[in-house]
Amino acid sequence: MDQIKKLVRDGYINSESVHPGARFETADPADLDQLLRDKISEELLELNGAIKNGDTDDVSEEAADAIEAIIGRAKLAGVNADQIESIRQTKKEKMGGFEKGVILIRR
Repeated sequence: MDQIKKLVRDGYINSESVHPGARFETADPADLDQLLRDKISEELLELNGAIKNGDTDDVSEEAADAIEAIIGRAKLAGVNADQIESIRQTKKEKMGGFEKGVILIRR
């Protein structure tokens, strides 16, 4: 049987949903950036699946997981969640969000 290694939330080690025979290790700091990239991709795929299925509870869960992984990767670059949220709010106030579906067309 192939071994599966994937980044999980820090508290998962204390979770009751841990599979029998599973073990945990701490990622080598040199590997953490790629693990977070993989986790972001995984969570965005899961978010897209939840949206496609129309499951709003699952959409909320997967969006939260994707945001957490993105924040984790930003922290590796020295940026914290408060900085991200402050910039997000400023940009939204100044230029809006993406709700209206505005598309830029260039030639």
